[in-house]
Amino acid sequence: MLMQTTEEQEGDTPLMEATSHRDMDTIKLFLQSPRLILNQRNYWGETALQKIISKGRPDIAELMLTWNGIETDRQDFKGHTLLMVCLLKMAEAANMSPYILLFNKLLMREGIDMEDSQRDYATIVSERLEDAQPDFLLKLMREIGFDIRY
Repeated sequence: MLMQTTEEQEGDTPLMEATSHRDMDTIKLFLQSPRLILNQRNYWGETALQKIISKGRPDIAELMLTWNGIETDRQDFKGHTLLMVCLLKMAEAANMSPYILLFNKLLMREGIDMEDSQRDYATIVSERLEDAQPDFLLKLMREIGFDIRY
């Protein structure tokens, strides 16, 4: 009797499995395949891009954002969008700097330009996190170069 791997039990796609091996060349091959269903979900409602971010691969996520047809507004079964998954990963990371470019790209996909917008960025972040912690928000604002005044 064959044992199912965790990925198979979760309904992960071959692209999702390839990302766990951290082989960028294989991932690029998958992305170039005409048979790839880019926004396919696993049993948890995650797309490959959501899973990649949650597994701590902002470099692969940035690459995937360049592909036509990638959907960034889909929610998993917990109600998390890509931006929320990115923020949650940043909040738990000791060093959030590898996620900053991805974070900015996801904001731009939502029509929010960090350079031009006059919106309160702490509000943007807290709207997407259920239990936003003030310390995390301050750390994020400093990391992205936002001048914080009390």
